[in-house]
Amino acid sequence: MQQTDWSNGPGIYGPTGGFGTTFYTGTEIDCFCNPGALYLTYSDYTEHSVVGASEKPTSVYCADINGDGYLDILGTLEYNGDSCIVWFENVDGTATSWVEHIVDYGYADVYSEDIDGDGDMDVISASGSGGLSWWENSDTSPGIIWTEHIVDLNFIDINAVFAEDMNQDGDMDILGASGVQNDLPNFVNWYENLDGIGCAWQEHTIDATLSGPSDIYCTDINGDGLIDVAGSAFYTDAIIWWENHDSTGVFWTRHDVWYLNGAISVHSGDMNNDGYMDLIGAAYAQDDLCWFGNVNGSGTEWSKHNLDLNYDGASSVYSGDIDGDGKLDILTSSKLNGEVTWWRNYDGEGTELLRYTVSNAVENPCFVFITDINGDNNSDIIAAADLENDILWWEINNGYATAGNLISTVIDMNCDPIWNTIDWTSVEPPGTSVCFQVRASDDPYMPVAWSDTIYTPCSLQGILPDSITYLQYKAILKTSNSAATPALYDITISYNPVELEHGESLEVEQFEFLPFSPNPATGIVYAQFGLPESGVVSLNVYDISGRMLTELTIDDLDQGYHQISLGIFPPGVYLCKMVSGGQIRTQRFLDID
Repeated sequence: MQQTDWSNGPGIYGPTGGFGTTFYTGTEIDCFCNPGALYLTYSDYTEHSVVGASEKPTSVYCADINGDGYLDILGTLEYNGDSCIVWFENVDGTATSWVEHIVDYGYADVYSEDIDGDGDMDVISASGSGGLSWWENSDTSPGIIWTEHIVDLNFIDINAVFAEDMNQDGDMDILGASGVQNDLPNFVNWYENLDGIGCAWQEHTIDATLSGPSDIYCTDINGDGLIDVAGSAFYTDAIIWWENHDSTGVFWTRHDVWYLNGAISVHSGDMNNDGYMDLIGAAYAQDDLCWFGNVNGSGTEWSKHNLDLNYDGASSVYSGDIDGDGKLDILTSSKLNGEVTWWRNYDGEGTELLRYTVSNAVENPCFVFITDINGDNNSDIIAAADLENDILWWEINNGYATAGNLISTVIDMNCDPIWNTIDWTSVEPPGTSVCFQVRASDDPYMPVAWSDTIYTPCSLQGILPDSITYLQYKAILKTSNSAATPALYDITISYNPVELEHGESLEVEQFEFLPFSPNPATGIVYAQFGLPESGVVSLNVYDISGRMLTELTIDDLDQGYHQISLGIFPPGVYLCKMVSGGQIRTQRFLDID
């Protein structure tokens, strides 16, 4: 008798013929963040508003704009009917009091970096008159007085901007992605800061063949020490990276990573801790969220890992260590669902990503960001919500619950069981634990006490009385570290499904394939059999047309009685064939569920 999935949630008391994917009730237990496993619940979030009554923020970035040691928020939004670049001063560093400052007119993605090398943070975006510009932050009145410097007036329809030292000459350069479907120009360009102070620029085209380049991000993808560029292209429907071949940044090779319909956002980080830079992507039209593993570190072979293939209107992705455990997590937004979500990288390998909804009531979240905005040394979550007319940020309050428990559905054993063992599979980081209590009764309302707590897998002899019809377990998860949760993946309670007279030996003298019970069956179907000696068992299930539906091979089963789950079947008549040690047996069963 085994349970490996709880994802259909609570509410089924029973009695039933198997655990299935439900349970009776639970407290501080999360069965939804990663279907197929149990964790402690993660804390709540405190939402803070930044913009207030302003209109349609479409991008967001964080930097210390005025040099006071506090992180501020930079964004593009509509202000009194005009498109503006605005920064919000974090007055006391707690991110609860904000003063709004207008940089200039402009409307596109926004980025901040020290372009002229004078030690303060400048701003890169689209000019109000069209084209690509950067705004110099005044040395005497930082964040108050701005001087626009045009980089390229002909670089229009800008979707994304970035800044990086592309040719490694010590000067900060500027990148941009521009263009819409079937309209020219459609460019990914970088502009070389020739004089180091942002007054003279040389255009370098990375790619002019895309349709609707929507996002860009700079990092060293192939580990050769040169800065490469990752990007998404909405109408080309692709996540892409461009290989920088030498320190001049003049020669580029395009590598298509994956087809994603309506690719809209890209970010990069080492998701599986193998030392290689991976990519994270969002596809608005395809509703996909996924990350791509850089298999051999060269950026020529990629493996796709899905977060959610039905994330309606996926709009933005960002990576960072949200929970402070040293593993890279992912932050995402869904425009059409109004959802901001973060995905905890539980195993550090990007294969067990726990889903936590920060909010599902954000109107059209279009851009997300991770930083410590209030200076408490914990990561916070920031989002631009253009229909909510606000920039929002969320503070993560408490981490994981200290303890939680789950009480299973009551199971009708349909026999007089002789109990064998309780076993489970779990991961228990330092400071966490998984343990169990069990009980059995002839009354399905279970008017009996729980057993003593079971901390390690063990025999159930002396814990549960034999020949008792109804069974129930309680899983208990605990942590003394608010940043860590244990994980439970399965629990197995084994028993001999035949009633033995008092004093009769439990030894199996001959090969036995016991009739199915109950028959007709409902829910999960179990095969029950006895082995006179240890060995390999195969179990195949066929429908009445002879088509094989299930093929199981179990290695190294011990001598004795066993019960094996065959799965759930549609209503019908089935034949199960069992083979072991040269012996072949068959049994029929009827499924009515």
